[in-house]
Amino acid sequence: MLIYPTIKQAPFSGVTGYGGGATGPVLHAPKLVFTQTNTEDWDLDQNFSPSTPNSGVGIASISPDHQANALSSQWSMALTDTALNTDRPTGLKIRMQGTNDNTHFGFAKKPANSATYNNTIRDSSISYCLSWGWEGNYHNDPGGHGTDAGDLTGGFGQDEWITFIVDPINEKDIKIYDGGDNLVHTVSLSSGFISEITAGNIYAMSDQYSQGGTYFTKINYSIG
Repeated sequence: MLIYPTIKQAPFSGVTGYGGGATGPVLHAPKLVFTQTNTEDWDLDQNFSPSTPNSGVGIASISPDHQANALSSQWSMALTDTALNTDRPTGLKIRMQGTNDNTHFGFAKKPANSATYNNTIRDSSISYCLSWGWEGNYHNDPGGHGTDAGDLTGGFGQDEWITFIVDPINEKDIKIYDGGDNLVHTVSLSSGFISEITAGNIYAMSDQYSQGGTYFTKINYSIG
């Protein structure tokens, strides 16, 4: 997937140069060009262990390294071990297996292990989260960051690879594609959320209840 550069021309009017003639058109800086390079398993953070005193909120077990597995009768959160790219897009592919309709995925901050989650990662203000339910028509965006995640109409099926392209540089949005690579949802990112991405504070996440697993794959990009 390529993100193509755009050059806009906006000539000045009524401005003269030192020689007395009008200046020519002014070229604004083009957008950067990003090119997809490869995909790889995106390992999850097995050291993520904040306090969860609410019996219904827990932390997913990780096995293998890129798969989050729900705990019985608990909302089970997981976060990737590395953050989203800060200077280029990041692609995330997620596949759900053996889950029920209580499965959610998206992007969030990773607080210190001294933090406490009384609510799910999707509901807690400390997570600064954008997430969507795979059954569709449900979203979360706590934290006051100014981005409306919007409902994901229709949702997705079991074993379907869902793709998210997060671009904080050129398009400043998140695009979500279904298993057939059809664009199904676009979210415009606020300046506050973009700042958190470019500061290296936002990670991919999942949250699922009681059963099933979620696989994480990262799509890498080069610049130029």
